[in-house]
Amino acid sequence: MRTLLLSLWSIVLSLPVVAADTLTIAHVESRLMVPAERGRGQIECNLTADYPVNGVASLRENINSWIEETLSEVVAAEGSEGSPVVSELGSDFLEVARAEVAKAAIPQDKSFGLTLDVRLKREYESSRALTMSLEIQRYGIDSVYTPISRCMTFVKASGNRLGWGDLFLPDTKSQTRLKNALVKQILRYFGMSNYDDLLARLSIDPKPVQAKFPLSQLPPALTYGGLRVEYLPGELTAEGRTSIIAFIPYGDIRSAFTQTARKLL
Repeated sequence: MRTLLLSLWSIVLSLPVVAADTLTIAHVESRLMVPAERGRGQIECNLTADYPVNGVASLRENINSWIEETLSEVVAAEGSEGSPVVSELGSDFLEVARAEVAKAAIPQDKSFGLTLDVRLKREYESSRALTMSLEIQRYGIDSVYTPISRCMTFVKASGNRLGWGDLFLPDTKSQTRLKNALVKQILRYFGMSNYDDLLARLSIDPKPVQAKFPLSQLPPALTYGGLRVEYLPGELTAEGRTSIIAFIPYGDIRSAFTQTARKLL
């Protein structure tokens, strides 16, 4: 990738973590701090990552692709061949940050900073499924804070990502059970108990009956605390709001699962 002169660049690589019926996980920590234009500011990138180093190649490739897609919301990141995207994160962010500083109209007497914090970890693992989580926090020159939290479940044998259609049966009874369980947790998220009151709070048009409540654009993810569902700003609420994250207990939706989903838990 790129050759850089850094004021501070530290990397810690720990021994892999191995448990029965699980993948081998390597732990990496890195920190990059570089003075910005004429010493008036600082560019900082902090990374903590746990990622699998064994299993089928397609699993690691698809995890890499997912990380790259998610990071693209704040920085163009690209791993070198055979290495995780996070291995090049510091240099990629430095390039983007320097370009951002060059374009910004920053008063000469103003100090500033650009910071990117990234945490990648294994959120859930069974003998057949793996869920990775990626948390990103970015602070820009204008002090705008951009938080991102994502989860994705992969099939360990193939590396394929799981979506709504992979996990839930398409028949009306199963879909109604799923929607009822989902609405129940969204009501809990807002501290409400009445569906009509919830619709008045949300920015959905036209207003759906409960059995037709919209699923999230992002795929759900298996976690130890239940099925994780995340709605991005603009889906249920206005743009600029935070994401809505709900966890559905598996007991509430197990009968709506496909055979594939039941085997993955």
